[in-house]
Amino acid sequence: MRELCDRRILAALRCRDGVTQLPVRSSMQIAARGVSILRNRSGYYVIVSAPGFERYTQTFDLAELGVAPAPATLTLQITDPSGQYLPRRFTVPLPRPAAVGDPAPAPGSPSVFQPIDIPLYPSPLARTSPGWAVLRTTVLNATTGRRLPWALIRTTLATAADTPFLGLSDWRGEALVAVRGIPITTWADPNDDDLDPDPATPPPVTTTAVTATLEVIADPTRQTIAPDADLLTMTDPNPNFFPDPEDLNARRATLPSGTQTLTLASGQTYTTALSVTLNS
Repeated sequence: MRELCDRRILAALRCRDGVTQLPVRSSMQIAARGVSILRNRSGYYVIVSAPGFERYTQTFDLAELGVAPAPATLTLQITDPSGQYLPRRFTVPLPRPAAVGDPAPAPGSPSVFQPIDIPLYPSPLARTSPGWAVLRTTVLNATTGRRLPWALIRTTLATAADTPFLGLSDWRGEALVAVRGIPITTWADPNDDDLDPDPATPPPVTTTAVTATLEVIADPTRQTIAPDADLLTMTDPNPNFFPDPEDLNARRATLPSGTQTLTLASGQTYTTALSVTLNS
């Protein structure tokens, strides 16, 4: 007679590339204190146990559980051993409802049967696509000249103002900003002075570039880096820190921020400092 073993999982996580939104196939290191996580053959990271949920995970029929576990929020730390993606932290609220039946829970619902997508953002070492506009930059406070570690960078194209691209600077304030989907040729904006700087000439009908607004959101709790710092010998001024990009994005209205406008084109790589004046 076969032994019947029931186990209740707590959540499933799926890492996605923050630029392409495609699933990340390479293996990540995901950890949290007292939490057991297994990676299955589909590339999902399954949370199988967590503090306070011991009886919950071993009880298949919730009617037998009696008192439900108290809601909790797990804080996960994610690291890419290959260095292609920046480290980050991510929060998962538990328990997730176990909705069953027909139809299945919709994508994005809080059901335990729907994986939680975790965006990962490229490090300065990341591979890029030939069709992207790529900005390799050092993020600086224009007032002090100090580097801004773990700053969030929101890139908004004039042609797609409602879909910003997110990126991060690393512990040194270095960042790779990658923007996909810029058309090779598009209609020009006759009022855009960046695309037509000479008022004596007629504005172009088409253009290969688009105007992009880069908004930098700084974390005021992080130690910044002096302009003359020796990055080859210095250590991380924010040791063991894991940023939460979505949290910074949600709180950007209350955090120091600044903007800079650039002109980007598909397939081009730019190297420049991103120097912004922060408004507290």
